[in-house]
Amino acid sequence: MAEDSKKRMEEKMIMYQILQRQLEVYREQMVQLEREMAEIESTKQTVGDLKNIKKENSVMIPLGSGLFIEGTITKTKNILMSPGANMMVEKNFESALDGLSEKEKQIEKASRRLQDESGKVAEQLNALTPELEKLVRESQEK
Repeated sequence: MAEDSKKRMEEKMIMYQILQRQLEVYREQMVQLEREMAEIESTKQTVGDLKNIKKENSVMIPLGSGLFIEGTITKTKNILMSPGANMMVEKNFESALDGLSEKEKQIEKASRRLQDESGKVAEQLNALTPELEKLVRESQEK
């Protein structure tokens, strides 16, 4: 195999591997966005349910990893929401639901962007595959 042809094949293989890895990263990010969307949907349902709870109702409070503690609802008009940076803000239910809806929109936008980028990378991979296969065939024939 000519040195130039061998170098071209190596470059194409490296590019192919880079594109495959990028596609994998996009897929992982899509899975994470889907998880975040599911969490928001669950939270919206919980907030909706909380609107109907009366003061002094006993509830199970999730601590994580399947652990719960029994508690009592003492305030039913507002909930605490974290905008980030270890801060908490008190919001009424509707305002909290609006904030969650806004997060949903941001996730949907990011998801669409990732899908577009994934499509572009997949197209590049599809275009590169026949070139790479041709170079490999040529190298085996020599």
